Amino acid sequence: MSENFDPVACVQRQLDAYNARNLERFVAEFTDDTVVCRLSAAELIIQGKPPLDNWGIRGGQPASEVALGFNLKV
Repeated sequence: MSENFDPVACVQRQLDAYNARNLERFVAEFTDDTVVCRLSAAELIIQGKPPLDNWGIRGGQPASEVALGFNLKV
C-alpha cells in the first residue's frame, strides 16, 4: 500500500462504480495485496485482485451456491 493511499476515496470510487454497475471500474480498486475480511468473524473474503469472471456474492460465489438459510419458491 502506498503512503498516499486514501481509504475513503477508494471506497467512494468503488461505491460510484457499484452504483454505475461498472464491474471493471469496481475491481480496478483491488491490488495484488488487497485483503478483505468480514470484521464480525475475522473471516477472509477476498485476497488479492479477484478475477472478473464469476463475480458473484460472498467472495465471488455464484448466488445460486450461497446458503441463505431459507428457500424461496416463485
